[in-house]
Amino acid sequence: MSVAAGRSRIVVTAVWAAFFYVLWLTHGSARFLGTRTQWLVPFGAITLTVAAALALRSQRRTRTPLSLAEAIGLFTLVVPLALLLLAPHAQLGAYAASRKATSFFPAVKPPPPATPRDVTLLDIRVAEDDNVFALTSHIHSGTRVGLLGLVTGVGTGRFSLTRFYITCCIADAQPVTIQVEWPRPVTRNHWVWVTGVLRAPSSRFTLAADAVTPRPSPSDPYLSFSSY
Repeated sequence: MSVAAGRSRIVVTAVWAAFFYVLWLTHGSARFLGTRTQWLVPFGAITLTVAAALALRSQRRTRTPLSLAEAIGLFTLVVPLALLLLAPHAQLGAYAASRKATSFFPAVKPPPPATPRDVTLLDIRVAEDDNVFALTSHIHSGTRVGLLGLVTGVGTGRFSLTRFYITCCIADAQPVTIQVEWPRPVTRNHWVWVTGVLRAPSSRFTLAADAVTPRPSPSDPYLSFSSY
């Protein structure tokens, strides 16, 4: 029994279109693409959908049997997709934070937050090395902030709160971390919302927390340097 070549092309095209739609709807494109090229996901989903529809229309007019050479070609198009789907979808966590560098490119500097309520981990990190930014942002010892982050390190009476920032994609993610003073137990690799007051016992800020609340993992756990 011969297999129609046109029908096979339609199936492969539709499968790839479905993959792009999944990335688009679940905001999973950061796993594979940088912030400047993520437009390829909706473009690919729409373009492949149109291509599959046109191929379906053409299939009704002509029926050509699938050759061995084309079957091998279509198979090679499906293999990468299968590998991508089988790859574990694990978020960066405590282990990655301990292994990755924490230095920043000199050009990375977000605009000052409008109010202390808008302060982020990146703002605090920049303020530690830039007195002008710290003054403009009202980031100093005694500033009250609220931060969402991942627990990446647990010690006696304190833990590390981290967010990962990306320039291109997850492969170049950089952890931004602050030490949180908190006497109660917390769980590593869990997301929490922390409110408290900044302290400056050294060149790095710490956060004296008065509340630590568990939160579900955000839909997009990675923040982008280029978004500033």
